[in-house]
Amino acid sequence: MPILVGWPKGAVKYLQQRFDIERWQMRGASAGALVATLAACNVNSEVAFESAHRLSVENKLFERPLGLAGVWGSIVRQWLEDILPANAADKCRGRLKLVVTDIRGFQLAYIDDFATKDEVIDANLASAHIPFFLDGRPFASFRNKLYIDGSVTDFLYYDNSELLKCNGDAFILDYTQDELLSTTRLDFVKLRNPEEIKHLIDAGYAYAQRMDDTGVLMQYFGGAGSLQSPNVWEDVRKEQEAVVTFSADGKERLGPLGTTSRAVLDEDIPAGGAFYCTPCSRYFLSDHALSEHSRTKPHKRRLKELGGARPHNQRDAELAAGMGAPDNGQKAKPVEMES
Repeated sequence: MPILVGWPKGAVKYLQQRFDIERWQMRGASAGALVATLAACNVNSEVAFESAHRLSVENKLFERPLGLAGVWGSIVRQWLEDILPANAADKCRGRLKLVVTDIRGFQLAYIDDFATKDEVIDANLASAHIPFFLDGRPFASFRNKLYIDGSVTDFLYYDNSELLKCNGDAFILDYTQDELLSTTRLDFVKLRNPEEIKHLIDAGYAYAQRMDDTGVLMQYFGGAGSLQSPNVWEDVRKEQEAVVTFSADGKERLGPLGTTSRAVLDEDIPAGGAFYCTPCSRYFLSDHALSEHSRTKPHKRRLKELGGARPHNQRDAELAAGMGAPDNGQKAKPVEMES
């Protein structure tokens, strides 16, 4: 699996945990098209990783002198066939646009109409088609039209295309913008071993987390779709004592009172859920990351919000609309009669 799949997959994983992205519009080019498709279909990251690793071993990629060259296309096709749901076309239609380069005039275009799961896969392979490298062929075909990789102009101009930028309204996941990742655009086809891929996924996750800490994500998405716990106002006021909870296998887990007392260590959660910020309802990769987060302005603003009056909730709305529990006044005390 190359960097272009590992790093953005980690970033998307953070967004999925932080926001409800079910209705988000998504764009993708090249391997970014693969990641956008997996996100649109809500494919589990661990399932995708295990499938990619299995196919790499079965095809002896790590033993090939040329690595992915000439065989990447067939492996990606099999990978997508394995992990995409049967209704992938329905999940992608209307919210996913894949960028391709039409060889007629060398113009960028969207593919956004998918009739079947196979067409979703074909469109992804067209968007990621590096001439000759992917499968030995110069072009990819989709509905009798010929295309090549949708990020060709990105490499020519070292910038993302306008079809991805959406006039500045899109939040773009681009691994070259990660200042902590020492890679270049030419590293995108390098084959990575499982440990390197896990590192890249963590790096992508940490990048999205940093963007959140600096307020960038809120500029694009605001509070809409935030997956913060509805009980966080009460939770943050509880004394954060260590309590024992139990997982399905009967093992003891330690966690703070409140929201996380109902959670167990989960491999799909960063660090198994061990480092959790109750006010912000967010998980972190390490104690250091949690400590750094506690000094950020978004965290301090959240503490200030929670320190005020209890926020308006559903019960308040029902009372205001006259749908709350009836108020019949104070019950009269029974009168004792002397005999």
